[in-house]
Amino acid sequence: MFTGYSATGKSTLAKKLSEHLGYEFISVRPLLHKIAEDKGYSRIRQWLAEEGAENLVQATKTELVRTITERQKLPGAIIDDAFDRGLESIIKSAFPTDTVLVVALTLDENTREIRMSNRIGRSVDEAREELRLFDGFKMEAGIDEVISSADLTIDNLDDPEITLQTLVSQMEGRGSPGGKERLI
Repeated sequence: MFTGYSATGKSTLAKKLSEHLGYEFISVRPLLHKIAEDKGYSRIRQWLAEEGAENLVQATKTELVRTITERQKLPGAIIDDAFDRGLESIIKSAFPTDTVLVVALTLDENTREIRMSNRIGRSVDEAREELRLFDGFKMEAGIDEVISSADLTIDNLDDPEITLQTLVSQMEGRGSPGGKERLI
């Protein structure tokens, strides 16, 4: 499971790792968009403003466990964007024979603002506001606790390929990329 604040490179690195290991890539962001749409909201931010963080977190956990359950026969899964303090224990309970490894990505504020600006195609000031909104939600959900208890923490300043190799080497023996256990 990858955790970290917005625009730290979680999705990029999670996709690369899932390709490298041949694991399923499960991104929380599309799950959030789908749930929001099913509830009649055009954007996640509307759902968040209308129903609050607690409802969003609970719906996300339920959908994520359902999604992983559907894919139980796969060798492993990489979850992008775990932000809730209770998610790791829920996944460990739902999949007791699997190894759950939490990887936290960190990055300085200025680089995150530039990345978000590029992602949304807007000014750095607008990107700063977007970060403030989603980081605030993640803080409310307990992301600082998730980050501080992560199995691995990586400052994601390098080229994604270099960061991937750093991550794979740090994972050796922790859950076994290429080993016999399923890794989530």
